[in-house]
Amino acid sequence: MNVLRDTHRALVPGGLLLDFHPIAPPWPRVLARGEELGELRYEPFLDDLRATEGGLRDMVSRGLFECVAARSHDIATHFDDTQELLDQWLDEEEEWASPEFKQRLRSTAGPVDVVDRLVFNLYRASDRRAGRTPGAPRRRS
Repeated sequence: MNVLRDTHRALVPGGLLLDFHPIAPPWPRVLARGEELGELRYEPFLDDLRATEGGLRDMVSRGLFECVAARSHDIATHFDDTQELLDQWLDEEEEWASPEFKQRLRSTAGPVDVVDRLVFNLYRASDRRAGRTPGAPRRRS
């Protein structure tokens, strides 16, 4: 992944990189007045997700980064009405909602929330000259 290698080169040794992205499953849940209406699902998203996470694992296995912390959190995005949600989440290229779920959303009045699970990974860049992480003991030859 060229972007991650370029990011590594741009960081000072020991510099920190925060990666955060949605994870699925669980899929984003739509709530109205505390009641779950359903999930937003787009199966091809899993391919992009696996590629992203695989690239990060590859950079760690190559010794360019070390993961120093990881947390996941549910993040809620508020929409004043379901049309606002549909405008943001749905387009012709990605079908995040079935026709039945779209109809259920259109028949729901009032505000809704989308609750999405995100993972936050904190990485430390290794010392690119010595191929080691700052603070790690040096190997003796």
